[in-house]
Amino acid sequence: MRLEWLEDILAVIEEGSLAAAAEHRRVTQSAFSRRIRSIEEALGVPLFDRTSKPVKPSPAVLKQVNSMRRARADLREIRNELRQSDQEMQNQLVVVSQHSISTTAASEVVARLAERAPELSVRLRSANHHDCLVQLATLQADAMLIYRRQSDPVISQKQPFESVDLRHERLVPVAADAELVPDAGANASLPIVAYPVHVFLGEIMITEILPNLPDGWRITLRTETALTLAALRFAIDGLAVAWLPESLVKPALDERRLVDLSDRLPSTPLVLTAVRRFELMEGPLQTLWDVLCGLRL
Repeated sequence: MRLEWLEDILAVIEEGSLAAAAEHRRVTQSAFSRRIRSIEEALGVPLFDRTSKPVKPSPAVLKQVNSMRRARADLREIRNELRQSDQEMQNQLVVVSQHSISTTAASEVVARLAERAPELSVRLRSANHHDCLVQLATLQADAMLIYRRQSDPVISQKQPFESVDLRHERLVPVAADAELVPDAGANASLPIVAYPVHVFLGEIMITEILPNLPDGWRITLRTETALTLAALRFAIDGLAVAWLPESLVKPALDERRLVDLSDRLPSTPLVLTAVRRFELMEGPLQTLWDVLCGLRL
């Protein structure tokens, strides 16, 4: 039995519904429901009665609730002690960031920490938006760097997190050649690099960018990728228009390998945010947080 499975099952029991459990676990209700079904398929038994509203644990699950809670506590303690021992031996801090931040703000963190506390090292992990939240919440990371929309909450208020907004930038349209953008008119075709709809930038494309393109334009999908560095390469190679964070494309814009098309195509604001758990506030962890806060512009 995996710790993540126990966390999900007990979240439904302790929060009282799938919707509340999904919020507690920081995922959408549909994604959380799929996770519960995956657990049921792996175990080969139904865990909840979905004919009742809200769902109820099966009798077999109810018999095991106390055992699952003890197992969860034991696994958390083992994980935390192993992680603490490893960190003490290596004096290593773990920072998780979205892929697009790994080569920009994250590199600044490593450089500044090396200047301030050369005895410390950073294990930098790259992940999508959701997995960054999961790694921080499950103590797999000491801090995270993510982009968010200005209207989005940083994280559930039920969780013991502290956050600081570091800088404001935009998701901007760029291309190697401005002529990739068609003239206004019906049936105009715009070649683009797209992101999968289930990732953060894909959601922004669907909700903030594509609906604000000129009426009558057709979208030609050249390629789809979850990696902003791949999207950047496609844009530089002249394949299509890509929407990328300003800090990531600044060197290519300065070198005139790309042009900013914000005057002709929609862009949207982003907030670069650092987050940590409240209780992690001493020694090297506080040093890391001070370095992160020092990135504020």
